[in-house]
Amino acid sequence: TSQTYSLEVEQLEANTNITSILVGKEELSLEEATLQEDGTYYYKLDRVDEAYVTVNLESEKSTVSVEGNTETVVKVELPEDKNKVTIEVIAEDETTKEYTLVIEKESNDTTVKSITSTEQIEVEKNEENYVVYCDEDITNLNLTIETNHEQASVKLADEEDYEGNIITRNIDISEDMLAMNVKAESGNENSY
Repeated sequence: TSQTYSLEVEQLEANTNITSILVGKEELSLEEATLQEDGTYYYKLDRVDEAYVTVNLESEKSTVSVEGNTETVVKVELPEDKNKVTIEVIAEDETTKEYTLVIEKESNDTTVKSITSTEQIEVEKNEENYVVYCDEDITNLNLTIETNHEQASVKLADEEDYEGNIITRNIDISEDMLAMNVKAESGNENSY
């Protein structure tokens, strides 16, 4: 007597690919993080202490955890200006792949890196003021003002619009005081 049996072999999927990572400061308004050349994902966010993250996978048979949490939308803490979030994808066949999401807060740096000139000058800072010393024969100075953070912008107080993080102006030094404003990437402003 003989009997024929059929054996069906199903290969488990090894797909750990991510289609997108969505990030935001509010759970209902998430935006896509950018995949960098080094394989990490990157997102720049307002200056908040927490963000919401959700990960979309290529395979429905894979599972994902964000910082060990397997919920669909995960709230992550942002204690630093630049925060690394660990994302682990587990395929159906138990293959595991780890991804890194970097969430960076917008800079609130309103400091001045340098004040320079084509003329010989000396610059001192005291509290919120800068004192520029130059030769007594000089009536005009070409001053270059550079902010500490490249995403900040600077302008003289009597100007309407902020420019980039470096400006050069020809200053009549018969005016004793010159006011300048620095605006951080986050929108904070400081006057000097």
